[in-house]
Amino acid sequence: MKNRRIIAISLILAWVGLCNVLGQQTYSLEQCRSMAIDNNNALKIAAEEKKVAEHTRKAASRQFLPSFSANATYLWNQKNISLFNEDKFLPVVGRNADGSINITAQHMANTFVDIGGGNYVPLDANGQPFNPATNPEKIQFKNYAYLPKDELEFDVHNIFIGTVGFTQPIFMGGKIREMYRMTKYMENIANKKYESEAAEVLYDVDVAYWQVVSVYNKLQLAKDYHNLLVRLDTNMQLLIEEGMATKAEGLQVKVKLNETEMALTKAQDGYKLAKMLLCQICGLPLNSDIHLEDEDNEITAVTYSTHGTAEEHANNRSEVYSLEQALNIAESTKRLAVSRFLPTLALTGNYMVSNPNLFNGVSKTFDGQFMIGAVLHVPIFHFGEKIQTLKAAQAQQRIAQYQLQEAKEKITLQITQAEFHINEANHNWVMASRNLEKAEENLRYANLGFEEGVIPVADVMAAQTAWISAYSEKIDAGINARLNKLYWDKAIGELKVNNNQ
Repeated sequence: MKNRRIIAISLILAWVGLCNVLGQQTYSLEQCRSMAIDNNNALKIAAEEKKVAEHTRKAASRQFLPSFSANATYLWNQKNISLFNEDKFLPVVGRNADGSINITAQHMANTFVDIGGGNYVPLDANGQPFNPATNPEKIQFKNYAYLPKDELEFDVHNIFIGTVGFTQPIFMGGKIREMYRMTKYMENIANKKYESEAAEVLYDVDVAYWQVVSVYNKLQLAKDYHNLLVRLDTNMQLLIEEGMATKAEGLQVKVKLNETEMALTKAQDGYKLAKMLLCQICGLPLNSDIHLEDEDNEITAVTYSTHGTAEEHANNRSEVYSLEQALNIAESTKRLAVSRFLPTLALTGNYMVSNPNLFNGVSKTFDGQFMIGAVLHVPIFHFGEKIQTLKAAQAQQRIAQYQLQEAKEKITLQITQAEFHINEANHNWVMASRNLEKAEENLRYANLGFEEGVIPVADVMAAQTAWISAYSEKIDAGINARLNKLYWDKAIGELKVNNNQ
């Protein structure tokens, strides 16, 4: 009956363990990268910035095309327009064959007087003779045309004006071309910024991934070490009962066993925290029970290839590309400043309709006409403002050149350091592997000597400590090698989304 109960309890525990395993979701490094890319807000912002830059470039390209517009205006005026302030009387005179005004005696109502020799001159209103050629204001005409004030008053209380037209730039001094180029350079920068943000996301998720793998292996190592000490403690209790070991030696083992239990608890907590960080980066619930594909694989050294010089790799970096585009923008800004000195020419065309219209007197009807012309603007003088703007643009261009040069130098140094670090990390892994082999051999001899009674328990525990230390160093060396390989890929600009998805 007792055996059946033990078997039943064992089956239940096995079933619970199987359910826990089945409940876990296993993820590869590529899957973690894909989830991190899909759930990173900074990357989503960079993607939207790409769209902003793309639409801005498309909007700038439309500046080469004509622009069409329609306008409508309504005006209400309080008063009408009157050409005269009062009724007018215009004299009626004759004209010569050449069209000049011919004022003769028959047009005048003035009194004429004979001054001798058959010559008559007109008299003004005061009876004084005058010369009509020099004093026409003294002439009194016989006939006048009556112009009433009311007939020359126009109703402009309500005015309607509508226009439809276009403007086609012909020569703007290069402004439109340079503005389009600048928007294209900014689009290139936005695209590279997305790649840079993606590289940062991949770097973060890889670091978190391998951190989980590292802590998991450390946890398994802590469990193995704990099992070793449990077996050693059991053996020590047997030896103490047989009088072959002292209680002091047994207490040494128990103290060490307690230390490993605390270390095991810390390792378990560290493993949970490391998985929570990875889940946060991947957009998973923080308490997700995940398992990583590489947790069950041996951590080995990594290989890399230097297919080019550090200077060539530096040109592959998104930062260098973005600074090159910034330099292009600075050059376009300088050319824009130069274009302000140049004339501009545009073709315009309009159709205007109005009510009242002036095409047949002043008519209270809608009527319009077509107009086409060219607008030329020639800048002449503006007290040196354009020159100062040009000098500022030239200085900004030199700044962009210096920034690009400095960035290339720093990135070249960074790539060289990354190469040194990855070589050093691989070398350390080889040395750690050799040290582990020696520590395992030393532990094997220590266990044999303890079983034969020729080696004290303190030496066995020292061998165990050396073994776990060597094993831990090998894990650290392997993870460090992979992280340095990751840093190398990032340094040479090879850590990209399209290369990893």
